[in-house]
Amino acid sequence: MPRSSAASHAVGIVATTLLLAAAPVSGQGLRTVPPGDRVDRLVDALLLRNPALGRHVWYGRRPWREWEIDSLVAAAERDIGSPSAAGGTEGRELERGWLALLQDEPESAEEATTVDYHNVLSARYHGEIREDDASFEPAFRPPTFGADKGFPEHRGVLQHDFAVQVLERLVLGWRYVVDTNIRNDPSRRTLLGIRGADAAFEVLDAYAAGRAGPFHLTVGRQAISLGPGRAASPLISDSIPALDQVRGEIHADPVRFTALVATLSRERPNRLLDLAGNTIPGSTPSDSAPVPFDVARFLYLHRVDWRVVDELQVAISEAAVVTGVDRGVELRFANPFIPFYLTQQEGDEADAENVNVILNLEGVYTGLGKSRLYGDVYVQEFFIDADKREEIGNQLAWRAGAEWADPLGWTGGTVGAEYTRADVFTYLHRGLNTNWTTFGVPIGSMIGPDADQLLAWADWWVAPTAVLTVDLLARRDGERSVATLESVLDAGHPDFPSGVVQREWRLGAEIWGLAPRWGVEGRARVGRRTVENIRHEAGRDRSFWEASFEIAYRLRWQ
Repeated sequence: MPRSSAASHAVGIVATTLLLAAAPVSGQGLRTVPPGDRVDRLVDALLLRNPALGRHVWYGRRPWREWEIDSLVAAAERDIGSPSAAGGTEGRELERGWLALLQDEPESAEEATTVDYHNVLSARYHGEIREDDASFEPAFRPPTFGADKGFPEHRGVLQHDFAVQVLERLVLGWRYVVDTNIRNDPSRRTLLGIRGADAAFEVLDAYAAGRAGPFHLTVGRQAISLGPGRAASPLISDSIPALDQVRGEIHADPVRFTALVATLSRERPNRLLDLAGNTIPGSTPSDSAPVPFDVARFLYLHRVDWRVVDELQVAISEAAVVTGVDRGVELRFANPFIPFYLTQQEGDEADAENVNVILNLEGVYTGLGKSRLYGDVYVQEFFIDADKREEIGNQLAWRAGAEWADPLGWTGGTVGAEYTRADVFTYLHRGLNTNWTTFGVPIGSMIGPDADQLLAWADWWVAPTAVLTVDLLARRDGERSVATLESVLDAGHPDFPSGVVQREWRLGAEIWGLAPRWGVEGRARVGRRTVENIRHEAGRDRSFWEASFEIAYRLRWQ
């Protein structure tokens, strides 16, 4: 039996066993809360002011499941006071307001049905206007300037989020959109694009998840993010197209283990390699001489989260990008009990150069009152010998950040700062399409490689349904990108950041608010952006104003 067929057969057996063996778990919503949902913002504000609630969620794992949110809300009601209670707890009106918004009035055990539906239809409009005709692009690409495109730019998104949970042991979930402007959005696959336009239909989530005691299994497409913090994670961010995956988890508080197998985008070969794994000069394909076959690419991941004490969560992850022509899922990499480094060294692994192994460490500390300290370190090519590392160069990425709620008696206020750095050759790899990318964008932080960024912000919750934000961003971007093929030796061991450095500063103010009774959510932002050495052209500088606004309407029924 082919390896890929054997893997599919094994997954089917495991899934069937889980679902048949599962005992009903009362009140356990298995649906995941989509990235960017308002629940994330409200829960985060509540957690920052009540660090003890952190034992009900994992800071470095998104999306959260409904049962995790329900558990946190139940604990918050005991600690803070029920949002429906008369009088309540003095001085904690904001927290009680967030609880009221998060409370979903679940059915009691006596009224519970065998089938539960989640059904939300939302419509979102987004508009942008900028002077100097600057086009909006993802962080890892520089802004461009051109002819007037008829600003303001408009974008409409119609989304349907539907899930059905059966017998409290299995959930089926879908989330799909019709998007009128997918240009420059790295999270879109551009499926079923409309000819002559930037509009498209896309399936964002399509998964089945089941639970049997401490064992969880998720099969299908789902966006995930691994790593704490405000900006995109260096390891896996939710700024990429959602991964098609099989993910198994074991929940054994205070430890949680995850094993994942996912497909990445298929790509045309970016080079040909000799027996030593080095690029053959002149072998890079071009549009005039394309290669008539694709490279299959797979992502494997093992992760352990550990709540050392209530105030400290740590996690260690190992991941591997494995590629090859006509290469399928391999059970030896999918085996959750063998480290990838050992698998890579096995005698029959003829394509060891086409295996990119990554190690990632994370930590979150909440033991200093209403504050949070966090950081993560991404290490690539950690296991290779010193000579090869000298040839490849430093491939680290790291992030450190801190947040402080209600500082110096400022009720409703939050201040924070976060620094992220991805070294010159981070996310790049010497193998055949083994870069840490999918659909042409980094799987991790959108700034990298060859870039760093400082982000500082101040939030002020003027009400439970409204927050004002002022933020400052400073970014440096070197000449290397995720498409770079050269080695460190070829590049002459460049300094960080390399070449002509593009520098960018942004200062902005934003207001976000909810009208929950009407199902309306809105956001407005204005900012000033200054960019030097645009597209790494020395002396090409611009400074301009930009503004955006967004309004969304949600209709929910069951």
